[in-house]
Amino acid sequence: MGKRRLDEDGMGVATERRIFRERLITRMAQLKLTSAELSRALKMSKDAISSYTTMRSLPTPETLARLATVLKCKERDLLPEKGELDPVIELRSYTKPGFKLLVVRLPLPNAVAHEYYGRLLAFEAASNGFVAESELVKHAPPLRPRGRPPKTNGASAPSEE
Repeated sequence: MGKRRLDEDGMGVATERRIFRERLITRMAQLKLTSAELSRALKMSKDAISSYTTMRSLPTPETLARLATVLKCKERDLLPEKGELDPVIELRSYTKPGFKLLVVRLPLPNAVAHEYYGRLLAFEAASNGFVAESELVKHAPPLRPRGRPPKTNGASAPSEE
């Protein structure tokens, strides 16, 4: 199976990082701050700032708060709103050899989301966090096509927020 592109820019970079990068660079330009000046103000390395501007990582909540203070803005001004994030399925590296971390950010109706969540929790509990692919595929309910809500018998699922 080939690599799946995660973003329309074709770089395989999560949308959240792209939006954060754009907002960070825009705010730095508005304040006429260079990366070196920002790193000094935050008492961080230039490499740390570079990891944000090159979309390699996002700041921790503590660093985000410090960034907002130095950039004279609110934390939410730097991060994307929930509605701005595209659905993403992403594979990340993992510390255990032979394993990857699957990250799924996909808007689903409450009932469907809770169904998947419950099944994943059951797999995690049964396997100490490591699930064999064949087991996950064998027991997982089929994914519904995007854009189509699940069929109901005229009754709406109870809200489970």
